[in-house]
Amino acid sequence: MGKKLIKTLICCVALLIGVSLSNAVVVSAKSSGKSADNYVSLSYGKAEKVILASSYEDFKDKIEMGASPLFIPANNNKYFNQDFSVTFNEPGYILLRGTGIYGSSYINIFRDSSKTTNVLENKLGEKTAYSNMPVEAGTYYFSLYELKSIYIGFVPGSEKCSIKGTKQKNGRIYLDITSLDKKAKIKATAVDGTKSAASCYNNNWLKGDYDSTNTDSVASILLPEAGDYTVMIETEYNSDCHNRFVYHINTEDLTGSTTKLETPISLLAGTNVIVGKAEPGSMVYATYNNSDYSVKTDANGVYRLKVKSLKKKKTVKMWQVVNGEKTAEGSFKVVTKY
Repeated sequence: MGKKLIKTLICCVALLIGVSLSNAVVVSAKSSGKSADNYVSLSYGKAEKVILASSYEDFKDKIEMGASPLFIPANNNKYFNQDFSVTFNEPGYILLRGTGIYGSSYINIFRDSSKTTNVLENKLGEKTAYSNMPVEAGTYYFSLYELKSIYIGFVPGSEKCSIKGTKQKNGRIYLDITSLDKKAKIKATAVDGTKSAASCYNNNWLKGDYDSTNTDSVASILLPEAGDYTVMIETEYNSDCHNRFVYHINTEDLTGSTTKLETPISLLAGTNVIVGKAEPGSMVYATYNNSDYSVKTDANGVYRLKVKSLKKKKTVKMWQVVNGEKTAEGSFKVVTKY
C-alpha cells in the first residue's frame, strides 16, 4: 500500500450526514458498507462503477489502485460522446476524472433537463483532469464530448456529519452540525432557501447570510426565524483532504426547545474550561467538586466556563437561567477523549 494512500486513509476516515430537520430529532449514520447503487442511479451505465470515496484524495488513490472507469470506448483508439443523468438519493460530494483526446473535449453538468443551468463546466482538451462539486439530493444532467474515459466518485453526506435543529421559544433556530470524525474541522453558512444552491457551488462557496460559530468538529448557526434555508458545509482534515456539502433544510416543523441542557461540546479531563451551547444571553451555572461557577453566554449562545481541573469520571451538574428562571438543566460526566 503506497504512502500516499496510507496518509489519505488516516486523515480521511471521517463521517457527515445531511438530513431534513423534523421535531429536533438527531439523525446519524454509521458506516454501513452500502454499495454505490444505494446512493445513486444512472440513466446510462452501471451504478456499481461509481466509486464510493471518503474524500477527493481517496478518490484519486482508488483510481491509481485500479478502479474501473464509468465509461470507456470498446476500442480505446476511439472517443465517445454521451449524455446521461445521475440521480443522487442524498446530498454528497461528486468527484470526476475525465480524459479528453481533442481540443474540444469537455464534461458539463447541468441542474435541469433542458441544460440551461450549467453548474460545472470542465474543458479537458487533450489531457486528463480532475474536478469536484457538492451536489444536492436530486437529478443532475451530464453532457460529455470527445472523451476517452470518465470516472465518477461520490462521497455520501450520510457518512460524514449529523445536523441537529432546535427552535427556541423566541422563534430563533439553532443548527448544530457535528462531524462524525472528531478530528475534522467544520465550518458552515446558511442562505435564504429561495436562493439557488447552484450559486453556492463555486465563487460563492461559504459566503452566506448566517455564518457558523466553530468549535473544532462542531459548527453552530443561529437563524433568526424558521423557514427554508440552503446550508453549505465544509469539513477539512488537512489542506489536501476535505469535503463540501449543500443541503436544503426546512425548519418550519421544528418543535420548541426542551428543558434538558445540551451536552457540553468540551468536557475533557485534564482541562479547566467547559465549552457548550445554551440560550443566547442566558446565565449558565455549574456545580463541580463542591464548588459553584457561572458564566454568561454570548450572542450565539456559546459559553466558556472556567472551573477547577476536570477529572475523569467526575460529574458536573449544570443549569441555565433566563430572566431569573431556570429553563434547562443536566448532569454530565467528564470524559477522557472524544
